[in-house]
Amino acid sequence: MDVDKMVAALGNIPPGVIEFGAKLLKPVENFVGAYTHVLDNLADPEAVENWQAMHKWIHDGVPLTGETFRQWVKEYIRGNELIRGAHVVKGQRVNLADIRAALLNIAAKYDHLVPLSHSTSIMELVSSPDK
Repeated sequence: MDVDKMVAALGNIPPGVIEFGAKLLKPVENFVGAYTHVLDNLADPEAVENWQAMHKWIHDGVPLTGETFRQWVKEYIRGNELIRGAHVVKGQRVNLADIRAALLNIAAKYDHLVPLSHSTSIMELVSSPDK
């Protein structure tokens, strides 16, 4: 994916683009499974209500500014700059070891968007004793 061409063509990135990319990580489960689940549970009003709430929440995104999207893709996803200690904010390199405040990192074993190993690697890099 050429992020520069995307930003040039779209300007702000529609929420559906982000959603579609995330769904492609598990296409059968995300494009078919969600609907078969609700169809299998039509007799259960609570299950249908829960499905509708989750469906609305998932599809209720807002556009992402093009430059934010470009930075996110290039620096955080492809470049892994934050973890590598290469990210710069306002001319200063970000050093995760400088984080001394309490850090709460919530991760899930079966998260297919952010694998557990990626979520927990930050814990080794921050200096906070409360993590």
